[in-house]
Amino acid sequence: MKMNNYQMNFELSRVIDFQKNFNTELMMSTLGNLFDKKILLNQNFYKHANFIITELFFCWLESENQFLSVSMSKRGYRSKSRYNPSELSSYSIKLIKYLKDASLIDFQKGFYDTRTKRSRLSRIRANQSVINFFRKIKFKSLSKIDHEKREYVYFFKDKNYTEYKDNFKTHELREILKVYNKIIKKNFFDIPCHYENQITRYDNKAINLSILNSTLNCCFYNKLDEPYLLNGCWWNRLHESNIIKYKRNFIINNCDTGYVDLLQFLPIFFLKFFETKIDFTGAHSDYFSYNKKCNLILKLLRSKNHEFFKISILREKRRYGLGEYSNVKLRKMLNSFLKHYGYISLYLKNKNIKWNSFCSEIFIELLKTNLSMNNPIYLLRDKIYFSLTHQKNLISNLVKILEEKFKVKEISIKIELCKEVKSNKNKFLSSLFGDKDNVAERYTKNFKNFERNIVNGS
Repeated sequence: MKMNNYQMNFELSRVIDFQKNFNTELMMSTLGNLFDKKILLNQNFYKHANFIITELFFCWLESENQFLSVSMSKRGYRSKSRYNPSELSSYSIKLIKYLKDASLIDFQKGFYDTRTKRSRLSRIRANQSVINFFRKIKFKSLSKIDHEKREYVYFFKDKNYTEYKDNFKTHELREILKVYNKIIKKNFFDIPCHYENQITRYDNKAINLSILNSTLNCCFYNKLDEPYLLNGCWWNRLHESNIIKYKRNFIINNCDTGYVDLLQFLPIFFLKFFETKIDFTGAHSDYFSYNKKCNLILKLLRSKNHEFFKISILREKRRYGLGEYSNVKLRKMLNSFLKHYGYISLYLKNKNIKWNSFCSEIFIELLKTNLSMNNPIYLLRDKIYFSLTHQKNLISNLVKILEEKFKVKEISIKIELCKEVKSNKNKFLSSLFGDKDNVAERYTKNFKNFERNIVNGS
């Protein structure tokens, strides 16, 4: 099946969240208006109706055009899973069909995607009649979104999350992330100069700039004793080109913000863990900036061979911030790059280079010493963002962590500054970043909502 409007119908979507907290009074009036009171007396119907309508509400709140991807097969529901604390079952399918037949949702049937060669789940979203009820809901607090027994540690086998037995590490990570997710829901992290509600990646997938569905999770793959990855928040889904473009524009709580680029330690990472010295700063191959050069080297080490590397970069050149170059020009640049760095793939052949996992581990170690409601920090791939008012303590702790990891003394850390905040109390957000940079209306609105929630104690 081929879609004429692929982006609107399927790419702007998220998976249904079985770990939402729907045991609140948030949906009471809406459920009473949508369903006959007699049918709501059925506890199983009420439970699953509350779940589906709550998820449709948050999906709409995140973006009015967004869909939920849902399974219409019983295999998609595991009521006894640790990732399903409310024990929701395939009864959800009955609710979805009920809503579809009652013309309360927009429903798009799943299909086999000829573009990506994989099956796509069905999509649902509230229609206008339901949205009219949603508009009357006064949502005040982010703190009650998640189920109190929400799982933050995921274990994947064959790309599917599966059950596992806890150990000391999973217990520790879960407790750290439980506190951290409470912190980020009480703080504001955004891009003032970005006007749209979404950021579009190189693959045309839209990412909502919404904290409503941003939960940082820790993911293990195949083995619990192997390195893990942190993801789940909207900023974790950004690609290299997005971060290169906006790296100086991410702001915390509308205050002066800085970041540490962990890529500055990539040379020592290779030297200490793989006994390979790489000159990242030499005059040769100056077609690429330092960050782009680092990203290309990491991509090279994941590639089967040099030709496969070039083909892959040419296909994904927008991902790596190289979309401005023609394929002919870029291939010439890559040939020059391989002339100087091609040897690395031979030296490190069959080595498991898990740079992103290393960055995740450093961030978790930093959270152990910096879990503070007033001092939120954020990991964007290999960049750690923080408020400049708390930089002294954070940098001191980061130095100790890196010295311990690399088994060296006197690590020097360079702090990169984001654009300076120049807010005026009398002219709210009128000239945050000077005359040349404007502040998006979207950002102003979201920041006002954030301030209002803080005042109300959400």
